Amino acid sequence: MPYDEMISKLSNSTRPVLVLGETGTGKSFLAKKIHRNSSLATHRFIQLNINTINPNIFESEFFGHEKGAFSGAQNKKVGFAEAVGEGTLFLDEIGDLSLELQAKLLTLIDEKIYYSVGSCEEKKFKGRLIFATNKDLKKMVKEGKFREDLYFRLRYYLIKLEPIRFRKDKFQIILAEINNARIRFNNSTCRFSNTVIETLCNYAWPGNYRELKNTIDYFFELDQRAIATADMPAWLLDIHTSLNHSNGSLNFKEALECFESEYFQSLMRECSGSIQNSVQLSGISKVTVISKLK
Repeated sequence: MPYDEMISKLSNSTRPVLVLGETGTGKSFLAKKIHRNSSLATHRFIQLNINTINPNIFESEFFGHEKGAFSGAQNKKVGFAEAVGEGTLFLDEIGDLSLELQAKLLTLIDEKIYYSVGSCEEKKFKGRLIFATNKDLKKMVKEGKFREDLYFRLRYYLIKLEPIRFRKDKFQIILAEINNARIRFNNSTCRFSNTVIETLCNYAWPGNYRELKNTIDYFFELDQRAIATADMPAWLLDIHTSLNHSNGSLNFKEALECFESEYFQSLMRECSGSIQNSVQLSGISKVTVISKLK
């Protein structure tokens, strides 16, 4: 499904959305875009990273608490579930939520109700929930680390964001980010050499879009009219040197074998041994990849 069509479909619904993807693939960006394009756009968007909240006080932060509910609770507290109103509550890193809190979240999703800590009064949840994680929830379910029933509720709409290294349109993505930087820095004259562009396209981008944006920003902060090889940061210089390294003592066949050996070993390390991911990243058929590895 085309990206814009997907955004439109998700924005016209109030059902839960689960966004999967590595760090930096744009999960929070997607959640915000869904909210901005939905009927909830005039209401609040609250982003909550589960890793940033102490598990011991998470229930109080999320559901709120009553005055005197526990030691130190001197005043009543409104939790995120109430504060969001009819807006969108985005829970990032949902894979890190404890099993105990997963059960309470399940009730919130199923029945749209919750209880503040220290209260028996039923409260109605009026907003929409979007979840995200960089973890393999299916694997966690098998290992007993994530509730299966909750997983089924979260994935009503399941979106998986591909990392840059698997994108066939990597070149267009890089050019688009350069153009975005031209606007951010109000600089339409800076030009990138073909060598720099080629190196950017060959880089794996383990930090994905966040790393790409920071790298392009680095180039524009140099405030130069042209970006050449000498301007590349160390991590890009390393890959550029590797790609352009040649050993004159080898004949062509030996040099080709050496390159293939280094390439496929590097490929398997980057893809954590996954043949399928190696096929996607290299653009080579599965049969060829297996044959070269042998």
